Amino acid sequence: SWIPKRAYSTGYRPFTWELAPVIDTIWFNEGFGRYASIVAVADGMPQAEGAAYREAELVWLRKVVTDAPLFIKRMSLETLSREASFLYAVDFRTGKNIFSRGALMAAEMDDHIRAKSNGEKSLRDALRALLAWSGKNKRAFQLEEMMQIFTEATGVDVRDILKRWQEPLSK
Repeated sequence: SWIPKRAYSTGYRPFTWELAPVIDTIWFNEGFGRYASIVAVADGMPQAEGAAYREAELVWLRKVVTDAPLFIKRMSLETLSREASFLYAVDFRTGKNIFSRGALMAAEMDDHIRAKSNGEKSLRDALRALLAWSGKNKRAFQLEEMMQIFTEATGVDVRDILKRWQEPLSK
């Protein structure tokens, strides 16, 4: 829960209990938070065991996305996010798919950052920078700002990964 409370995109806060907000980027809060927890648990294990745990979690997330109904696969990430933000409790297929897509995007970004930086940087560095930015600016970030913060923190541009994941999975 540290991500949505301390770093969040437009529409996530302020939250009111009267009506669920429609959020374009719930994939970030739900998916990146899930991926961060997977990595945190994996990092607490012996290396081989942690790698196997991370991979098993990613396999499960890929299965959720692969097995999604076609109408969900046809949604862009923004559309799915909007639907999931108010249907989460009513139709959990939207929720499972939004956190799965977000977590898989985060994993791909993490792998890319680690590869391009020869293991010197990771998505953790990007998320820490985003948390610091949010603390300093005390407002929601825009996606363009998030990508700039990630690039500055890691020296690796992951905008192409974000762009690809924003597209529908199926036509």
